[in-house]
Amino acid sequence: MRMQINKGKASYTPNSIGGGCPYLAKAAEGFTSHQEKIDGQKIRGRSKSFFDHFSQAKLFYNSQSEPEKNHIKDALSFELSKCIIPAIRERMVNNLSNVDLDLASYVAAKIGLPQIKNAKPVENGAIPADGNPKDYKPLKGTSSIKRSAALSMAGTVKDSIVSRKIAILATDGVDEKEITKLKKH
Repeated sequence: MRMQINKGKASYTPNSIGGGCPYLAKAAEGFTSHQEKIDGQKIRGRSKSFFDHFSQAKLFYNSQSEPEKNHIKDALSFELSKCIIPAIRERMVNNLSNVDLDLASYVAAKIGLPQIKNAKPVENGAIPADGNPKDYKPLKGTSSIKRSAALSMAGTVKDSIVSRKIAILATDGVDEKEITKLKKH
C-alpha cells in the first residue's frame, strides 16, 4: 500500500510537468522481473491489441447522437480550459484528433489552440523495462463496427419505469393496502 503523498502539481513521477514523460522504470533504475519457470518466461508485457489506443474511443464517439457529441465536445473544452500548461492541452487535443478531427478542431478552437488539419501520431510512454520503443508504437486500429446503438443513450426507453428500481419509504401508521397496491403497479 502506498503511504507517501507527493507534493507538487502531479502525484506521480516521472511526469511531463516534473521534467520527463511518464515511463516505466528500467532495470538500471532498480526494476527487474524475477524470472521463474511457469509455462514460459514471466515478462512485463502486453498484447499487441493494447497498442490500439483509439478504435474504441472512435466507436464510442461515432455512436453518439448529435446532442451527446455536443455535450462531449463542451465537456472536454471545459475541462481542458482549466489546464494551464499549454503542452498538456496540445497533447490532449492531438489525442482527440486520432479519435475524430471535428471533435479535436472544436475543442482546439474553444481553448485557443490552432486549427487541427490532420491527426499526428501519438507516442507511447508506457514502454516496459528495457523495451525497444519501436516495438511499442501505438497502432491505428480499425473496427469492423462503425456505430453501435447500444453505446448511445438517445435510443434508451423514456417515460417508462420498466427495468428501474423503485424504493418505498414507509413509516409507522402507513396504510399497508396502499403499499400493496403500489407494488402491483
